Amino acid sequence: MAGSFDVFARPPWPTGWHEVASMPLAPSSKPVKRGGWLTEGTDETDGFEYIYAHKGYKTNDFYKYDIWGDSFSQLTGMPWTAHPVWFKKAPRKGSKGASDHDNTIYVTQGNNSLGWWSYDMTEDSWTILDDVPIGMNRKKVKGGTDLAYLVINDTGYVYCMKGYKTEF
Repeated sequence: MAGSFDVFARPPWPTGWHEVASMPLAPSSKPVKRGGWLTEGTDETDGFEYIYAHKGYKTNDFYKYDIWGDSFSQLTGMPWTAHPVWFKKAPRKGSKGASDHDNTIYVTQGNNSLGWWSYDMTEDSWTILDDVPIGMNRKKVKGGTDLAYLVINDTGYVYCMKGYKTEF
């Protein structure tokens, strides 16, 4: 007869604030600025949870942060110059990402565009999606934008609060 026991996991540090590894400067040599964002997700290739980080401000610098190894790995950045409409709008104010807690991150391109993308964590690849709707105020995606992912009745939804007006 087997015994029972409880198993739990925690980050590799005690509670409270702790500075961890800094985001690398490469490849753009720019720091994090407007349009930078974080989200979490599970990489299906190894089953581990990671933090995904985009640097923002006219870069496509994109990373995966390993909390156990306290290290960043560079990923394929958003190929925004390949977008057929918004190729002149590098990610900037309004660029945000939200994970579906499975394998996909949904991302607004921001920078006064309607660019809408998905990132596949397993394949390390990006897909251009249909644009964010223009909405009743006729505004594009700018600073103040945020995203949330929810599952309702077994269906996933991405909610977008479009900055800087009140469109939701």
